[in-house]
Amino acid sequence: MRVLNGWIVRGILLCMAVTLATGMVNAADESRIKVGVLDLSTEGADGNFRAAMSQELIELVRNIGFYEVFSQTAIRDIYEQLKITFPNWCRDPRCVRDVGRTTGMDRMIYGSMDRNDKTYGVMLELIDVQSKQVIERVSVASEPGTDPKDLLAVAVDKLHGRTDKDLGIEVGEYYGPEIHNEKEWLYSSSICLGAGLIWSLVNGSFRGQSNDPVWIDEYREQEMSGMLSSVYHIPMFGRPAGLANAYVAAADDAYGVMYNPAGMSWISSREVALGYQSRFFMLNNLAVSYVNKATREIGYGQVFYYSGDELQNDMFFVSAASYKFNQLLPFLRPISIGGSVKIHTKTVNAVDETATAEGGSFGLGFDVGMLWELSEQIRYGLVVRDLLAFERESNTMWGYKYTEMHPATLNMGGLFKAGYTTRLYANGRIPLYVDQVWGMAGGIEQELFQVVNARVGIEKEIQSELDGGWKFTFGLGVDAITEALFGRYFAVEASYEYNTVVVMPVANVSFRFAF
Repeated sequence: MRVLNGWIVRGILLCMAVTLATGMVNAADESRIKVGVLDLSTEGADGNFRAAMSQELIELVRNIGFYEVFSQTAIRDIYEQLKITFPNWCRDPRCVRDVGRTTGMDRMIYGSMDRNDKTYGVMLELIDVQSKQVIERVSVASEPGTDPKDLLAVAVDKLHGRTDKDLGIEVGEYYGPEIHNEKEWLYSSSICLGAGLIWSLVNGSFRGQSNDPVWIDEYREQEMSGMLSSVYHIPMFGRPAGLANAYVAAADDAYGVMYNPAGMSWISSREVALGYQSRFFMLNNLAVSYVNKATREIGYGQVFYYSGDELQNDMFFVSAASYKFNQLLPFLRPISIGGSVKIHTKTVNAVDETATAEGGSFGLGFDVGMLWELSEQIRYGLVVRDLLAFERESNTMWGYKYTEMHPATLNMGGLFKAGYTTRLYANGRIPLYVDQVWGMAGGIEQELFQVVNARVGIEKEIQSELDGGWKFTFGLGVDAITEALFGRYFAVEASYEYNTVVVMPVANVSFRFAF
């Protein structure tokens, strides 16, 4: 009986030990962080290299120890169980975060590994799904002859807090794959500016009979005004207009050609934008924009802008480009310098017998700008518009021809990313002439429901004598990932403007897509 009781006690103790061990294992599993690892994208390498490096990334992340790792195949299986289509091209942080949210991940890791001749470059990003924040972002490039697996291991270590002193190989900063679209840049710029010159000849912008010396002398004796008169200063496109035109520091998309040429080198991919504006029931404005990368450091954009009614119509042909200094000085973050050339043609129609003007004009102007990334969350932008801009006026009704200079304007702005879903914008216009006024504007952009962006803005011209009123803007945008249809993403954006003095409706709608 004693022997039997001993075996019973031993059995009970063994069961208790197994139960305790199982509970500890389950508790350990529950404490592990669920991380989804998407396959790497690659440039300059084949599919076998991509598959091998993606598997190597999974193993490196698994070896860290505190992760429960889910590969892209496992994530795709979850999507199939939920009967949802998995986004094959998911390289936008918002898309990656949505994948993690849908599959119940705590964190997501994604990135790229490129081969550039004899060197490799790795870019990885670690996202916290719940807080919608980027925990860490790394970009490393190898020395010639370095094993790509070693470079990938270094990137994963740096992604999780290891410093350069702890690494076994020498690495440098990686700024992305090499791009060679110089020919497209040359052709598109030539077509844009060439079309402007041809149209100027066709519509009679250079016409005119003779100068009237008396009238011209009287005109030249008048003091030039610094007040803005060009319709090019009218805010266009749904997103910028919804933010009260506070877009100088955010001009890194197809809308940015008209706001700050320095933003062209910050664009992420080829984009096209189309915008329409109805202003005061009378003026119809239309803009078409195209932007792309020429090289890794150079971006460019072209825009056609039309503004007109039955009395007058204006056309602008604009070509912009900028260069991005990824590391101009060791202590500086990326900074870009850009410029744009504007060809302007104007046609004035004599609608009835009371008209005093008829004819057209040819204009040429330049914008220069700068965009500086102060931190991951803050950008500063500056642009001087209408630098050395002039208009050659031709009144065919009276035979007058004369040249008029346009006043330059100085605008500065800032962008602050307050979290992943909120952005704050600010702009200021600084007077360069006696009769120019200070202008202040600001806007807030808030992401809602992953694909909707709500925007509000406020703008005020600070004048000493006249009250220009307050301008309030409101906007909504829908931004969707559409790689399965025709491009990487597609956005529809609209805005409405209310002025406390000029109570006339101003509405904008625009479309933007990348491919």
